[in-house]
Amino acid sequence: MTKPNFPFPSFVLVGGHRIKIVWRFDSVGEDLFGIYSTDKKTITLFLSNNPDSETAWGTLYHEMLHSALEMGGLSYVLGEGLEEAIVRNFDSLMLPALKVLFEQ
Repeated sequence: MTKPNFPFPSFVLVGGHRIKIVWRFDSVGEDLFGIYSTDKKTITLFLSNNPDSETAWGTLYHEMLHSALEMGGLSYVLGEGLEEAIVRNFDSLMLPALKVLFEQ
């Protein structure tokens, strides 16, 4: 089984649901950092694109946002393109702002 060489959780809780974190070496020809599986309640992270903890944590937050939108029913009405835009907006703007706030 593929694992990173840095400490990382094996699961997270989103909306009271336990989401398992699974590692694979690469995304088999696709340039993916991670993917959330609604059916399996699993986040898969690809080690080839998450070589360090900072990148992996960013990917985990991104996939957790996808899981929250799915659990809340929003992913069904947003469509894939709009959902991805919202998640990336949060990644790029809100998470850095929260990080600065929590470090104060």
